[in-house]
Amino acid sequence: MKLNWSHITLFISSIAVLAVWITSILTTQNRKVEKIFYAIESVEGARKLISTKEIKTKVNEVYDLNAGPIKISELDLSKLEAYISKDNRILSTEIHLDARRELHISIIQRRPIVRIIDKSGAQYYLDQEGEFVSKQDFKAIRVPVATGEIESYSPDWKKKKGNIKDCYTIISALRKDKFFTALIEQIHFENERIKMIPKMGTEIIVINDLNHLDQKLQNLKTFYETEMTHNNAWGKYDEIDISIKNQVIPRTTNP
Repeated sequence: MKLNWSHITLFISSIAVLAVWITSILTTQNRKVEKIFYAIESVEGARKLISTKEIKTKVNEVYDLNAGPIKISELDLSKLEAYISKDNRILSTEIHLDARRELHISIIQRRPIVRIIDKSGAQYYLDQEGEFVSKQDFKAIRVPVATGEIESYSPDWKKKKGNIKDCYTIISALRKDKFFTALIEQIHFENERIKMIPKMGTEIIVINDLNHLDQKLQNLKTFYETEMTHNNAWGKYDEIDISIKNQVIPRTTNP
């Protein structure tokens, strides 16, 4: 039988390549993560909701960093992303390992639009989608605060009538216009009416009916531009009532 040396050579070469490939995989899997880099996207105009130290703690809860660097063979990026993203302050987490065996952890935080202090004293934020964001005692985000007769938080608050829903409706409407974003500092809920407290001036803006809210706010803006600014009526009124769709009613309680 005549041997086909070309086939034998090709077979031996293939075995050699396969051996090198397997050795390379085993070597790579036994290697360890060289460094971990953390990047947290800041909330506009505010300090971070979550710190790099807190993210490091979460990584350490999955992989014991005190025992040494993470082995690449033990690294599960999807599992780590899912674990970190459980924190309600985090909108999304993206993790990748580069060619230098450096692990990059990028965090996008939720963006709170209002801080709520309910009638029991519990505090939390709502973000742009109305999602719950826990408040840390040592952190404060510069957003309007809602106070007064606000019920305790419930995950299904969007399906119910209540002041949480009214608060989110008002804040969402205010955020459509930079004028109101700059103007309103606090929303206070009473039993029969809602007060909006400006950052400047002594007047309290009153509303007890959120129907046609966008139109009522536009009327209020016009009132500020004409009566308050052009006629220099700052400090003249105690209340500005916008409860009625096509009326802005200023009141002086102590003439």
